Amino acid sequence: MIDARVVLDDRAARNCAKSLQIRTLGTVGVILLAKRRGLIDSVGSTIKKIADAGCWLSAEVIQAALVEAGEA
Repeated sequence: MIDARVVLDDRAARNCAKSLQIRTLGTVGVILLAKRRGLIDSVGSTIKKIADAGCWLSAEVIQAALVEAGEA
């Protein structure tokens, strides 16, 4: 088995990947990974930029990301 991960945000696509046992990572996961690797300084400001560009994220997802990043 190949250890692979795919970047997906669409719920139907995530469900399909899960059924195929493919690990997924969404936009917020990529942002958190970028902060852990020192590529960005702030999860909160990055999420704000993508929200300002028209990407919708629930308040719960944003809050969880900020907590995970130590920014809440």
